[in-house]
Amino acid sequence: MQLNKNTRYIIFDLGHLGYSGTGDINGFAHTYRYIGKNWQSKHYSPVVKYQYFTPKEVDYAGPPISYSDMKQLFEDTIGHVTTTLSVFGSDSLERLQFFSDEVFLYDLPFIKIAARSSLYHLIDEIPRKYEVVASAERKSDFNYLGMHYPGIRRMCTVRDYPAAVEEYTERWDLETMVEGISDHTENTELFDLIRPNLYEKHVDSRLLEKRPYALSMIDDSLQRFIKEIP
Repeated sequence: MQLNKNTRYIIFDLGHLGYSGTGDINGFAHTYRYIGKNWQSKHYSPVVKYQYFTPKEVDYAGPPISYSDMKQLFEDTIGHVTTTLSVFGSDSLERLQFFSDEVFLYDLPFIKIAARSSLYHLIDEIPRKYEVVASAERKSDFNYLGMHYPGIRRMCTVRDYPAAVEEYTERWDLETMVEGISDHTENTELFDLIRPNLYEKHVDSRLLEKRPYALSMIDDSLQRFIKEIP
């Protein structure tokens, strides 16, 4: 599956594979199965996304997930919800390509590049069989992506955790936000206001914690959001 340019997507970011070792597999699985089984929206399609980076790229990264655990995780998603990954450097991209060639049972719908202009060069390293989604925290970066990589899909963001709704509405114009939002606010008000074509929201899949900018099954915020999506 690849991203259909005419389809609207909601991307649920479940966090880093390996941050706390492979013990998160059960939390990941419980969350994406809930999303897949309870999805009712007729206007948006769901995508579950994991972050993937190595200690070379992010200093708090735990050991990378094993190939066998990665295979199990992605096999378990089939029939529930489309799954993909974001990368943070050449090292994780290289490992991701190995996963794609040797492990995955289907092509990823896209590869996500985080809102760091220092990572945009990775777009040139991504095989053309993949779609690319990239976030930008500045208007200049958003415009750069559109000029140099016109085939990708873009999202605007504010890299505060949490961010205020007013930070988004003051920094970004309506047309830009309609294209895509990576939302770090404490709720889903931006989604209700804008109804963007791409909408990304963090989800706490580790069932014992709740970050203020993320949805969670602990406080029913994930369940309520899924029920309210048009």
